[in-house]
Amino acid sequence: FILHQRNHEDVYTSGFWQKLPTEEALRSIERVEALQDAFDAAVPQQVLRTRYEALTDRALQRASLDRLATFVTGGAPDSVLDEMTAAMEHGFGPRPFGRSKADR
Repeated sequence: FILHQRNHEDVYTSGFWQKLPTEEALRSIERVEALQDAFDAAVPQQVLRTRYEALTDRALQRASLDRLATFVTGGAPDSVLDEMTAAMEHGFGPRPFGRSKADR
């Protein structure tokens, strides 16, 4: 299981979280992280924790993607890591890289 986390302030100012009052959004985020902590404690050998910041920071990205590939498949050759890194350059989904409150 991959438990993905992100800086709280960046979460509540992006995506659907923007529609919630700040305190409600923060309580929800903290509740999700508490559930992730409990899940990780129950089956730590089956959990990889990732951070949005590490996956999007060019200095940390390759190592983060390597950890992800190793967890999912046991490892990946450089050519696959190159493709994964290239994929991070593009947004995916209906509103890739949607605007945050701060961007308005």
